[in-house]
Amino acid sequence: MCKHVKLKMERSVLFKWIGRCLFVSILLAQVLVLNQYLVSYEKESSFQAFTLAYVPTLLLWAKGQMNNRQREVAAGVWFLYILPLCIHGGWILGTLMSKIDADSSGLDHGFVKYPLCATVLVYMLLDADGFEPSFQMNINWPVIIDIFDTVNLLDAIIDPRKNKDLPNDIDYCIFAFAVLSVVILTFSFSVPVREALRNTDETNKSLVRIFTTYTLIQSIVVNLPFLVIRLVLHYTYKTGGSVFAFKNLLVIILNFIRVNFDCCVKESEEEPQPALTSNGHTPSNTEESGSVIQSTQSSRLDDVSSISSSVKRTHRDERVRSRLVQDREDPEEIIVLS
Repeated sequence: MCKHVKLKMERSVLFKWIGRCLFVSILLAQVLVLNQYLVSYEKESSFQAFTLAYVPTLLLWAKGQMNNRQREVAAGVWFLYILPLCIHGGWILGTLMSKIDADSSGLDHGFVKYPLCATVLVYMLLDADGFEPSFQMNINWPVIIDIFDTVNLLDAIIDPRKNKDLPNDIDYCIFAFAVLSVVILTFSFSVPVREALRNTDETNKSLVRIFTTYTLIQSIVVNLPFLVIRLVLHYTYKTGGSVFAFKNLLVIILNFIRVNFDCCVKESEEEPQPALTSNGHTPSNTEESGSVIQSTQSSRLDDVSSISSSVKRTHRDERVRSRLVQDREDPEEIIVLS
């Protein structure tokens, strides 16, 4: 007799396991495709062993998943993932671009951008608070656009039509700033920066400072160099324009406006307060309290004087009443005696 076993699993747990499987699958697929470039054009199958460079990333990620501390280890996982990826990509872009056949239908120049764009999916799965789909999914769109911006900038090295007239110094500069841009994303996983980016309480000065610092770094270290490189490529080497140049300019302007606006708001909110006296009161409060004390003391004196005058008046009335009584009693005694 067969027994039907029904496996019940909550919706959130099911999507969490789906997200975990997608993270591992996308990362391994990205690594294997990049390895295939090295194997195909260097004629060495031993380059598949480069996959071992990503083992620390998977081990730290698995440890965070088992201990339910994925948010705490996310920054370390991203950093361990980016280091071998930069070496991997630098090796391919630096040595294989001249060996790749432009007419190849497989692993050509354009196809290398697809595994590089898979970095966006790795970031999204690593940054997700929950994998259950909803209309209000918390996706960090600015970072995702920055990653696409970085891949688009690397196209100047990848595309042979653009790269044929570029000197090696420009190639090194492009790759250096591309690596710097993805390394800086490590700080977006840290808990203080994450709270600062999502902060709505402007009274927390520490979070405001972190937000300001991170915003300025993104503008000065990433978007400003990207904008300058694109302008040089367009006007000096005639490689064509890019829509991401407008994105870099817009982000720089908006970030500086936000930082200046926050500083102006903070200065307007900080109004000078009167100094406190030794008793812990301001001078105005001290004067008001002194006047209140004096009025209270005077009212008490008035009450005491009114009570004493009423007591004296009562004694005086009793003496007068007693005299009248005595005057009435004396004639009656005289009459009785007579």
